[in-house]
Amino acid sequence: MAQKGIGNDRPRGYLPLGHIDSIENKDRKEGEPPRWARIRLQDEEGTEGTFLFTFDEIKNALVRSETQKEDLPPEGWLQKLQDLFD
Repeated sequence: MAQKGIGNDRPRGYLPLGHIDSIENKDRKEGEPPRWARIRLQDEEGTEGTFLFTFDEIKNALVRSETQKEDLPPEGWLQKLQDLFD
């Protein structure tokens, strides 16, 4: 059973690009979390991949993006338009 606030017990079979869900760590090693944040991403060359992060890594990245905005490129009009559809 999923812990409150970290996903559910029914991960999607297909994860859309840019989305996050939570999956069980079925062969958990010492020091690993009970659940992973599964994210499907695409790099600059168009190659897609699925990545597993801890929820703390996701939270740290969110804080970093808020506190170090100077390192982020400015959002263009195309990104703002895409945000309307997401």
